[in-house]
Amino acid sequence: MPLPDHAFIVHGGCNCRAIRYKVDVPALNDRFLHPTKDQSNVPEDEKIRFPMSLICHCNDCRTSSGALVNYAFACLNSYVSFKLESRNGKESKEWIPAADIFPPAEFKRSDTFLAFYHSSTVITRSFCARCGTSLTYNIDQMPAPFPPFLDIWTGTIDREDLEKDWLIPVRHCWIDVEVPWIGRMACEGTGGAPRHTGGSDFA
Repeated sequence: MPLPDHAFIVHGGCNCRAIRYKVDVPALNDRFLHPTKDQSNVPEDEKIRFPMSLICHCNDCRTSSGALVNYAFACLNSYVSFKLESRNGKESKEWIPAADIFPPAEFKRSDTFLAFYHSSTVITRSFCARCGTSLTYNIDQMPAPFPPFLDIWTGTIDREDLEKDWLIPVRHCWIDVEVPWIGRMACEGTGGAPRHTGGSDFA
């Protein structure tokens, strides 16, 4: 299901709420069009635009998160802002543009819980140093003609936003390296495996 045509905001953050973010999604005609695909003859509602919700099957994302597949909300940096609690417990009122945080080599706020891990020479992942929540994936230098991007792990989006059907992924990526049974499960489900109430929602 495609995202709504109108402008809207998605909120989310880490498990302990020391890190909060928002994604300001512009109206449809103002969203970034995929720059390397010829979409001149594609109907407006079928054009590839960002942000988009997708499933990543790469080995790096799987092993860094511990999840079989990762659901990402792929955004432009310019759409995303963060609010960061300081390590002394002071809640921030300031929204910091993602462009001021990524690449992290230029981010000088060591008094917050936002931490970074370089999973390769070009990829930086962010997480909460207090609760451990994995938050984002960032390619330090996007290839031209792409602007800076930030992938947010969809599971960190607030439930009231996550419950909207339009966050269902619309694409799969890195299927050339997917584990076959995981790829089948991501597309077809678990084939009627029993479903149980409870389990992880004890709190």
